[in-house]
Amino acid sequence: MWWRMVVRLAAGILALFGIGAGATMILAQDNGGASPDCELGITFKTDIERTDWIQPETLEVLPLIDPDAKAWLQERHLYHYDRWLSPDSTRLIVYELPAENTTDPMQFYIFDIPSASLTPITFNTAPYAPTNPVIEFTWSTDGTQIAYTSLMMVYVLDLDTGGNWPLINLHDAETRAQFEIAEHEGMFGRRSSIEWSPDGQRLILTYNDDFLRAIMVEVDGSNPRWALPFGRTTYQLTPTWGESGDILYYMCRSTTLCTIDIAHNLEVEVINMYDILGEWPSNIDVGANGIMLFSFSQLIQQPNSVLHLAIIDLNTREITDLYPTLGRIWDAPPSHWYCRPPQFNGGGA
Repeated sequence: MWWRMVVRLAAGILALFGIGAGATMILAQDNGGASPDCELGITFKTDIERTDWIQPETLEVLPLIDPDAKAWLQERHLYHYDRWLSPDSTRLIVYELPAENTTDPMQFYIFDIPSASLTPITFNTAPYAPTNPVIEFTWSTDGTQIAYTSLMMVYVLDLDTGGNWPLINLHDAETRAQFEIAEHEGMFGRRSSIEWSPDGQRLILTYNDDFLRAIMVEVDGSNPRWALPFGRTTYQLTPTWGESGDILYYMCRSTTLCTIDIAHNLEVEVINMYDILGEWPSNIDVGANGIMLFSFSQLIQQPNSVLHLAIIDLNTREITDLYPTLGRIWDAPPSHWYCRPPQFNGGGA
């Protein structure tokens, strides 16, 4: 069929950038930060309260976080979002609310799920921020650092040393001028996102400034620049790193998947997803050796669209729609690749 020719062309273009041989979902490194030696699966939500994990080859489904671990945290009045899980699925950022009628900040911990141990951690906050302004967290690919947002600032915490340093400050006049940030815009809010490069040396920061814009910066905060040519906006919340860290994927138009050759700042239009799927993709994530994860809405002339989760193997050019197994999913937060969830062995007081 004609659409298969389009997929073959896309695979050929991707092969030019070194993405091709040996697809597997067992030993892999992906932009979501999964460790290189783990069994990868995909996170998804079929209701707003729970995040699950599916192994796409066997279709085995597990809770992303052991329910006993969640109960253990709840008993101790410790709170979290499932998306704050580390790439290897073993550690979770949790927080404790301050006492009532105080202005004390929240206390954060790293919760080790298998052992039920808690390690206190400290985050910086923007100097002009109100109480408890830390909004979102993203683990580095190797799980040793955490990038986090505080209003118009992004910081990095090194878990080995405890050191915090600023990555970028959109409150700074020079930075605002460089990125042409409009007045009252440039806030790192809940629609913002952070993506680490596979080698942990660069980050992409996406913020909402009427449109979604993406900045690339080194891990030490140096050399901030547009992640996409000429500050181009993206229809996807965050551009997605390829395995090697030399390529970015992003939805350059509402239905078109493009790549950026970072070294040469070269944009290559890869594939029109609507031509292949007859649907509208809403999120993409590149996983093991060219296994691309994406979600899309099936427009079937009903009041509500049906959100699917599917993968394309760019080596075999096969599309696997997981909708028959999962049913309709929630795309908040978007699905990503994670290691197999561990069992909770804490259980004690």
